[in-house]
Amino acid sequence: MCMKSPRRRKRAMDPPELKLQMSVMNSRLCLCYGDEEDDEELPRPSISAWPSSEVKPKSNVTLRCRTHFQNVTVTLGKLHNSGYQRELRSAGKEAEFHLTNLQPEDAGGYFCAYRTAASPRWSAKSQHLQLVVTDGVGGGGEIPPRSSNSKPIILTTLSCLSISLLFVSIYFIYRCTQQAWPDTKKEIHEKCTLGAGDMP
Repeated sequence: MCMKSPRRRKRAMDPPELKLQMSVMNSRLCLCYGDEEDDEELPRPSISAWPSSEVKPKSNVTLRCRTHFQNVTVTLGKLHNSGYQRELRSAGKEAEFHLTNLQPEDAGGYFCAYRTAASPRWSAKSQHLQLVVTDGVGGGGEIPPRSSNSKPIILTTLSCLSISLLFVSIYFIYRCTQQAWPDTKKEIHEKCTLGAGDMP
């Protein structure tokens, strides 16, 4: 009778708890790797104004936001005004926001940011651009030069003084002439009388 040799026991399978722990660790590694990709910030854009960042009321200005990528979504914001937001899609690397019929209350600091189709997160904000809308009184917070307003006043005052001095001079000349005129007439009369007496 042949006796069967005892079979080698199969290797015990990993407990379910170990499998679960390894699965959780792998998930954490994947999540960490994904976070590192999401944390990578997009380059900061730049903002500029055309034709100028200082404009008059009821005029128009274009704010240009230049990005580092094409086909991006660009947003325009305003400092101290969380409700102000304008957004558009740009096919190139530059987005233009047209601001029309500007009023003094439209003045302030503007900034822009963007995001690509592959990234749901916005880039860092651009540097702030200060838009000044002069109102003719405060000049958007700036007092206009006084010299431009004072020149006509100074010229008018000098003209009035010159005319007054001219009239005063004419008056004194006239008075002096009137006072000297009787003496002159008397001298002429005496000369004429003496001349007539000398005649034969």
